[in-house]
Amino acid sequence: MDLIKQLLDNSIELTQFLQRLTDEQVNNKQSSDKWSIIDCMEHVFITEKGIYKLLTQPLLFNDTPSVGLGRIDEFRKGKFMAPEFTVPKGRYKSLDALLVDFLQQRMRITHFCISEDAFAEIVTYPHPIIGPLSKKEWVIFMREHAYKHLLQMKNLV
Repeated sequence: MDLIKQLLDNSIELTQFLQRLTDEQVNNKQSSDKWSIIDCMEHVFITEKGIYKLLTQPLLFNDTPSVGLGRIDEFRKGKFMAPEFTVPKGRYKSLDALLVDFLQQRMRITHFCISEDAFAEIVTYPHPIIGPLSKKEWVIFMREHAYKHLLQMKNLV
């Protein structure tokens, strides 16, 4: 599956970037109202944990038509306020611990994608900004979201 390879490639790129950084780089904030690199990664992790929980609760999905992948592309280019439950709260003091949890979560999502019926139904659940997304589109959004924040983190170094 292309999507699984893309998730794995994204995980590797994120991990390799983060492992090259010093503790000072990881924790540095350009100002008090900006996120540090560890804050960005905590946000990515919390978001993906929520997406996985959503994907594994099929009763939440319905037959509303998807808005399609074009809206995900629009999301990548825009700047949006993170939903409150995904805002980093400093839960992680160590990048190593955060990376372990992130990679374990990515493994769960990868196993979900591999399951033969993961994307069998064309059902949707509404993204708070984009609109209704299918399960596969949620995974694509997750990948794009992580990539968007990787670019943001690279700009902080």
